[in-house]
Parts: sequence; structure tokens; C-alpha cells
Amino acid sequence: AYRVLRFDCRSLSVAAFRDMISQSRHPCLITGLHDCLAPRGLTLERLEQELLPPDLAVPVRGRDGRWDASRFFAALRSGEPVYLADAPVARLCPWLLREVKVPRYFLHCFTHRTRTPLPLAVETPALFVGAAGTRSSLHVDAMCSNFWMLVTEGAKHWTTFHPDDAHLLSPEFDSDEQIDRFPSLAELEASAVNESPSSVAASSGIAAASGGVAAARRLDFELRAGEVLYIPHGTPHEVHNLSATVSVSANFLDQTNIAKSLRQGWEKVARREPGTARHTNLRAVMEALDEVEWPEAAADDLLDPHADRRCQPPRKLVGRFPSHERLKRVKPVKVGCGYARELAGGG
Repeated sequence: AYRVLRFDCRSLSVAAFRDMISQSRHPCLITGLHDCLAPRGLTLERLEQELLPPDLAVPVRGRDGRWDASRFFAALRSGEPVYLADAPVARLCPWLLREVKVPRYFLHCFTHRTRTPLPLAVETPALFVGAAGTRSSLHVDAMCSNFWMLVTEGAKHWTTFHPDDAHLLSPEFDSDEQIDRFPSLAELEASAVNESPSSVAASSGIAAASGGVAAARRLDFELRAGEVLYIPHGTPHEVHNLSATVSVSANFLDQTNIAKSLRQGWEKVARREPGTARHTNLRAVMEALDEVEWPEAAADDLLDPHADRRCQPPRKLVGRFPSHERLKRVKPVKVGCGYARELAGGG
């Protein structure tokens, strides 16, 4: 049965988790890590009062340009449906890397282990700050990537569908981006209600012929503050903020999805015009990932044969990517109308 797998981190070793995700397409919810992942708390109050300078330019989904952080938080407090989403921490506010660590379950990400350093390594983790009622519409993540999220304040309603049932959700394939695009969940549900059995039978399209959204294996659940969620690659999902929320998330590649990611990536390269920046940049990413003979999970050199095969206390189950260790020392320095980076202590 398609279900959410739930674990306390103290009963889930790193090796057991990696073995499980190599065989399972279920979402996985992990508890018990919050005090070690964000020990001082990553809250709305701290972000506004301490961690994000008032005039730091932040991206706000669906709004033109960037807003000052003070404007964003004022809109959030007033009840406006604003959403600071997918903001790369290492680019926007690298000093937050002092505040949040990464579960060891995901520290093996291949984008951090290539011979040539990849820009992807500083695209995640990303910061999300959303008002109640904001959402991310139904989608699958790019590059066939797996996904994890830590909620540090508030609660989110998640809807996921089994990856093998994505064809039941009326996808339209974007050949340039090599990804399926879906109607919103509300549109799919309304269509299912409005269509009579006879009209469904008479209509064309894979979704209608196969039973549509009602036939797809579906999960609805809440992700609350302090919980970590893992989502397998290829999982269609839609997320609603039930209250004002703060969360940190990242996409990652490993043994479970690297082959699919490379196939998708090279297809995208073939559709880019040679000589353009998009072609050059994407080709460099694919070449860096493709030149490595990635080990099987059981033989991965990042797995400690002793510690990672035993259950560990939470403090042993968090860490940082090596490329982020230096970035966490960066502090914001005002230069003219913007911010430059300066290493704490100089540099």
C-alpha cells in the first residue's frame, strides 16, 4: 500500500535509510532531529529581527522584481499571500548555514562530489517563508531529483501521488525541459467531479481512459514544525501552507536517480542551441556528473562501515557539506544599495 513511512531518527541508521530508499517509492517522515538541525530555532521572528537585514533583496514568488526583507515581512504580518520560495541560502544569505545543518541521510548528494565544482552545490538548501494559504502547485522536481524538507515553524499540507501514477494526472510533456507539467490539483478534482462516467469513457487522453486522478494512489498529510520529509524522485506533489511557515529544503542526486537524471539532462542538452549560455552551463553539469563511476550505495565511501550502520543519537545525524563550511562564516556587508559578502574575521 502507498503510505507515508514514519521513523524516529534514533531508530533509523543512515545505511538503513539509504537501503530503504533504493527499494521504496514512499514518502518518508523523520522526527527527532529538529533540536540538532536548527538548535537556536529558525523562526519568523528571528529571521525578521536578527537574521535577514531589513533591506536585503529577497525573491517573492509571483511578484515583480525583488522586495526588501522588511517589506516582505510587513506584508506577511498583514495577511497578504506572499511567498519567499526556493531562495538559495548559500547565495542569498549564506550566514544562515550557521543556523541550519543537513540531515546525514542526505549528505551523500552527488552534486557535491564531482571533480569539477558545480553551481548546483550552492543552489540548495533553499529557504521558504510563506503566508497561510500560499502553495506550490502540482509538479515533479526537475533533474529527476529526490527532495527533502525541514519545517522549522508552522505546518504544511502535502498531497503526493505515487510516481507510477503520474500519467493519471493529465500531464503535458515539456520536451525542452524534459519534464511533465500538470494542471493544479483543484482543476483535476473539478474535472473529475464534472465528468460523468459516459463522458469519461468517450473522451480521449490517457488520464480519462485510465480513470484519472481518482484512480491515482494518493496521500494527504501534514508536515509540522520539527519534522523532516523525504520525497522520492518523480513524485507529483502539491503543497499548501496551513499557517505562516518557515522551512529549508534541498534536491539531491544519488544512486537511486543518477541514471534517470543523466538521461533527462542529456536530452535537454540536445535541445539547447550550441554556444548559448544555457547549453554551455547544462553541458558542463552533465559532463561533471557523467564522468564519475558512482559507487553502489552499499560500497559508498561516505558510509562509515561502523557508525552509519548503527542507530545514532540525533547529534550524530546532522552535518554540513564541505563546500558550505567556509560559506557559513560569510556575513552581510552593506555596499551602496546592495550587500557584498565578507568572511567573518576578514577575507
